[in-house]
Amino acid sequence: MNALARLITRVRDEPAPISFTPIDVQATPLGRLIARLGFKVVRGVGRLGRADLRNYQDVTVDLIKTIWQPGGPPGLILAYDMGSGKTVSTLTALRDLLDEGVIKRPLVIAPLLVAETVWPDEIEEWDHLAHTTYSVITGDPKRRLAAMESKAEIHIINKENVPWAWEASGRGARWPYDVIVIDEASMLKNGKKRTKLKKLTRFGALAQARKHTTGVIELTGTPAPNGLQNLWGLSYIVDGGERLGRDKGGPEGFLSRWFDVNQYTFETKAKPHAEREIMARLQDIMFSLDPRDYAELPPFMPNPIKVKLPPKVMDEYRRFKRTLVSEMYDVEAVNAGVLTNKLLQFANGSMYQEDGNDIFVHDLKLDALENLHDEANGTPLLVAYSFRFDLARIKKRFPKAVVLNESKDVRRTKNMWNAGEIDMLLAHPLSAGHGLNIQKGSNTSVWYGLTADLELFQQFNKRLWRSGQTADIVWNHRIIAEGTHDEAILPILDAKDAVQSRVIEATRIDLSTYRT
Repeated sequence: MNALARLITRVRDEPAPISFTPIDVQATPLGRLIARLGFKVVRGVGRLGRADLRNYQDVTVDLIKTIWQPGGPPGLILAYDMGSGKTVSTLTALRDLLDEGVIKRPLVIAPLLVAETVWPDEIEEWDHLAHTTYSVITGDPKRRLAAMESKAEIHIINKENVPWAWEASGRGARWPYDVIVIDEASMLKNGKKRTKLKKLTRFGALAQARKHTTGVIELTGTPAPNGLQNLWGLSYIVDGGERLGRDKGGPEGFLSRWFDVNQYTFETKAKPHAEREIMARLQDIMFSLDPRDYAELPPFMPNPIKVKLPPKVMDEYRRFKRTLVSEMYDVEAVNAGVLTNKLLQFANGSMYQEDGNDIFVHDLKLDALENLHDEANGTPLLVAYSFRFDLARIKKRFPKAVVLNESKDVRRTKNMWNAGEIDMLLAHPLSAGHGLNIQKGSNTSVWYGLTADLELFQQFNKRLWRSGQTADIVWNHRIIAEGTHDEAILPILDAKDAVQSRVIEATRIDLSTYRT
């Protein structure tokens, strides 16, 4: 907590007026030169300005800057809830540090859609950031290399391309970044440095790149979706193993010290003292916020919609669950892990056979989705699907439905949705579960098929239930097949959430301490 003690913050009880900038930088000779060099600079009229940052965002800006103060932490894990405005807070801190000459070039790492839309949009939408130049490192190798070699102040890359960037920089010989920002840092939770083919994973590449940087900023709304064991990877990239150990496995490693590991199933169970000791070691680098400090959100209303399978279909479900073989549908599960996935497929209405084709089981979830669509009476629906056959069958029933990541211009799709021009937006939680600001398009989301992944579940639910949502209530419908594995999913998620909630509570900032 020493870093916080050094903070100098200020409080704004009322938002300041919106800043106006009448100058169009692109119309100036300097602006045109910058544009020809391939950089993006935007100055707008009527944009939000720095004076519009909330108190907790000012605290966050100052907290990030302590990394580069004498005796400051090596980096930070900011476990802020989805929709808390951590992107603009981080960009503001980076802007200050760039202006002060403390840092030279930050690299922002994010999921693909977030890298291509959220970070550029935030830079362009805030007046105090509008003169910031940025480069997005995505696309084919030639395009990525050109973007990486640009002189833009901030570079943004999708997480899949991190190992490529490490190789392209000569494995550190020409690494150009002195700061690493990791958006949705839960991507580090597994902590595996190499693949089975001995190639560096994105975690492994970051572990190497960390040696060439002066500080790391990790942002996540889900720091421990599967338990305390997820914290090792996040901590290691910040401090190289100083707090939780340099090795995750091994006789003296993180897991051996704080967990009991089943040698057959590899299931981990935290030892009685683990949570207290782990959180004590992270108290100077990990911080969270009380949601009441940053947002007045409308009520979130989860609504289970039960569908009942016909007796004949339900009998076959039970037989398949018991024997791992369905003669009716010519499907076999080779083990219990495969069976769980097959049971979720069964509940959704189809199953994959051995040749990769899917076989029809029932239409009940499609019928329930159609009823929801009719009852919505024009309110757009954001629908989460699980399997490829879900997507194909939903699109066949709703030909005008739009798939979020199907278009090459995802920003255009997002803007059309936010403008109310899309009646039904289909998204896999992996593609829409992190960071996207699509809360202006609707207040109604639907789980066509549930997931047992707490991170994806919470992130998807936060696409509409976040700051900026203007509706009086946010609906989250869950279509559940009675008597199937669908009904076991929510208790599993609740158990995982209990641990993560305690982690967030243990790292919470008391903003009242810093009000002057």
